[in-house]
Amino acid sequence: MIYTLNDLLMKMGAPETREKGEMRWHYFDKASSEVAGFAEIRLLDGGHRLIAEMKHLKHDYEDDTGRTHPLYEESFYLHAERTGAQYKVTKVAFDGEEYAHPQKAIIELGLSIFHARALDISI
Repeated sequence: MIYTLNDLLMKMGAPETREKGEMRWHYFDKASSEVAGFAEIRLLDGGHRLIAEMKHLKHDYEDDTGRTHPLYEESFYLHAERTGAQYKVTKVAFDGEEYAHPQKAIIELGLSIFHARALDISI
């Protein structure tokens, strides 16, 4: 699927990445003093590649089936390459599922997930 850089960044909630070249959010777990969540977007190789990554650890997390996990990790990865003036998303992965050459619906879902979780991490 092809997107403009502005479209990708807006959908991820970080349009200022265009000027800065990268955006990062993180927070620490007070009890363990370890990073409990991070999200980042990077433009690499002079803007030829866009990488977005996110990991978020949750304690005592209740999943959709009602099972409680003592520790649960949410994750996200997106890789896009510039082709001319636009970017082609070549890989999306979230929560243990990887999609090589993803369809538009999966990309849109992934971008929304990144936006929501990055916002959660930044708060």
